[in-house]
Amino acid sequence: MVRETKNVDIAELVRLAGWLDEENIKSIEIFSPGRSLRIVMEGRIGGLGPTNRMASAHVGANGDPLAVPARTPGVFLAAHPCRTEPLVQSGAKVAAGDIVGLLKVGHILIPVAAPRDGIVTRVLAAPGTTVDFGASLVEIRPSASISVHVEAEQ
Repeated sequence: MVRETKNVDIAELVRLAGWLDEENIKSIEIFSPGRSLRIVMEGRIGGLGPTNRMASAHVGANGDPLAVPARTPGVFLAAHPCRTEPLVQSGAKVAAGDIVGLLKVGHILIPVAAPRDGIVTRVLAAPGTTVDFGASLVEIRPSASISVHVEAEQ
């Protein structure tokens, strides 16, 4: 058996570990013919992932829609490659953490999560297009939070 040796770019491993850590993924296996790679996360890496250099979702004033940005360059997917239905459509109600799209980076799919509860007003990125870091992908109008205070007279 002939083993091929390739140099590994540590920066790429740190970026991958950051994505896994950010999404709370405990392990990942990557297969290709005759090869496999397994990464198992033990503990938190804090500080290495893309979150620390990511601009947060842009929120407008007075409950204006917020744009959910790409946390990495990649190909935007509105649906999982194994499904025909999009993850969300305009008018869909979403909760914080719901997956509203995917970014394909090589063979890895990175979920794009809603940063807060709201209604999807529109999908900004066209499915299948390459987007840059920070590009606006989906627009969400935050849900209004209503606080009710009731006083009863005794």
